[in-house]
Amino acid sequence: MNLLKHCIVVILILLFRTSFVCAQQTLTLQPGPVSGKDAFLNELYPSTNFGGHPDFISYSWTFNGVEGLGVSLLEFDLSVIPANGIILDARLYLCHNPATFSAGQANSNSCYLRKVTDPWNETTVTWNNAPNTTVSGQVILAKSTLTNQDYPNINVLPFVQDWHNNPASNHGMFLELADKSLYNSMKFCSSDCADSLKRPKLVIKYDLGVGMPRVGRSAPLFSIYPNPANDEVTFVFADQSERSVTIFDAWGRTQISYTPISLQRCSVRLDGWKPGVYYVRSATGTTVEVEKFILK
Repeated sequence: MNLLKHCIVVILILLFRTSFVCAQQTLTLQPGPVSGKDAFLNELYPSTNFGGHPDFISYSWTFNGVEGLGVSLLEFDLSVIPANGIILDARLYLCHNPATFSAGQANSNSCYLRKVTDPWNETTVTWNNAPNTTVSGQVILAKSTLTNQDYPNINVLPFVQDWHNNPASNHGMFLELADKSLYNSMKFCSSDCADSLKRPKLVIKYDLGVGMPRVGRSAPLFSIYPNPANDEVTFVFADQSERSVTIFDAWGRTQISYTPISLQRCSVRLDGWKPGVYYVRSATGTTVEVEKFILK
């Protein structure tokens, strides 16, 4: 009987590890003019809508001797991600637009990508009715080193996690110069750009609630105890590498997040948490792993 139980346990472990490989998904979003949502806002034409503009741009420039600012909005539809998906990684790819007459990457042009906090309509948004934004969690795009520089692999994981956990808060992002001195500019293609390969692209990796593959190893990179847990749970990591630690519920909603921490042991109180299955994501510069625990 003990041998039979042992065999059953082994089979279940193998099935569980196999599910790790199948659960991770990669979603690439690169919409075009019809399904894409972005808009350029022009201070010199404050009541004019530029929802079909081919540039995703921010600048401080002069036009016939008149100074003016330009900023842009961009939003991706994330509704295709299952509600129980756990967002593991999110990267934004922006390509310089060589096909328009607007200024390109110029001078002290570092920019902010900020989360938009109000809804907006691509066909009606203007400088005058621009939505509000927040500086919380903003992403900084460093000053360009080339006049035609692309910005691939921009880490927007916190943005996408927040939008997935609270879909009603997804109003996209806002591109704005950090230094609004004259003749600074950062320019990319929008979803209305004629070159489909250069349009803004968002690549998201997510898990369907069972974890990450343990390629070439049998043991997890961190352990959880007690499991099942009651009022407290402790994570013990293999080393003290700096890492982020995030706990999700079974619907992929963030319960608590620490970033960065350099502890080998971390305990979390679970007072007030609902019983059920929870997933713990640990990410260092080289590894990402998700393990689960049960709260009784």
